[in-house]
Amino acid sequence: MIVTPQEVLDFWFVEWEPADWFKKSEEFDNEIRTRFLETYEAIVAGKLPSGVVVQKDVWQKLSCWINFLEICLGMMLRHLLQMH
Repeated sequence: MIVTPQEVLDFWFVEWEPADWFKKSEEFDNEIRTRFLETYEAIVAGKLPSGVVVQKDVWQKLSCWINFLEICLGMMLRHLLQMH
C-alpha cells in the first residue's frame, strides 16, 4: 500500500527513535520493507503516494514532501535493501 507523507513522518519520528535509524535491526528493516517498499517504488517511478505523476519542482516547494522524500529515498533505503 502506498502511504501518505504523514504516515512516513509519524513512523520515523514518533514510532521509532533516532538511535534506531542507524543500528542494524532485522525488526526495523522488516517493518520498513513491509510498510514502505511500495511507497518507495512509487516515488522512484516519479509518482506521489496519490499515484499522480509530478514534476520535481512541485514537491520541492513543500517542506513536508521534502522530508517525506528524504526519509523514503535516503534514510529508509538502507533498511529496505538490508539483507540479514
